[in-house]
Amino acid sequence: IIIILILISCISNIPTDSTNIGISSTNLGIGDRLFYINETAKGYGYEGYYNGNFLFPFVLKSITFLAQIFGKDQFSQLWNFFTILVSSTLSIFSLYYLRKSTLFFFKRKHLILFLFYLF
Repeated sequence: IIIILILISCISNIPTDSTNIGISSTNLGIGDRLFYINETAKGYGYEGYYNGNFLFPFVLKSITFLAQIFGKDQFSQLWNFFTILVSSTLSIFSLYYLRKSTLFFFKRKHLILFLFYLF
């Protein structure tokens, strides 16, 4: 499903309440873009207020560096493609390892009861 949505977003923008998102968008609508990509001393966060975790800003800076090798900036379709691809891949790995650790700690029997309780 993710691959199909990524391919569709290459051709058509996906509209949201404030901007368009997707690979063909001119400005990828990251929820809090000014927090993750800015010109503060650390390069992310709000100066003197809250900095947050370094991992996602580090991933975005790495993607920006990779896109700059090809002569593109953070507003290009190539940057959007790399960001969506890397974020989706990391999310899938995160969900996979979360499931594996849950099965390890709670075994299948407890997991099924827990999921039944949630729904």
